[in-house]
Amino acid sequence: GAFRLRAQVVGARRTAEELGRAFPAVPVRTSGREHVLDTVSGAPALIVSTPGAEPVAEGGYAAALLLDG
Repeated sequence: GAFRLRAQVVGARRTAEELGRAFPAVPVRTSGREHVLDTVSGAPALIVSTPGAEPVAEGGYAAALLLDG
């Protein structure tokens, strides 16, 4: 097996990339420092955001997971 070092701190972009690999058929959107989403549609998707950049979801969110919070 290969030996790889991984960062201790994982940012929103890295989290979104890993979720995209874990759920390849599900769209992943990010909202944070570089680009803040005001709203997201009610279509199924994974939304990864930094604190204070959480978009409003049409119809609300079906589930929420807080990391490092």
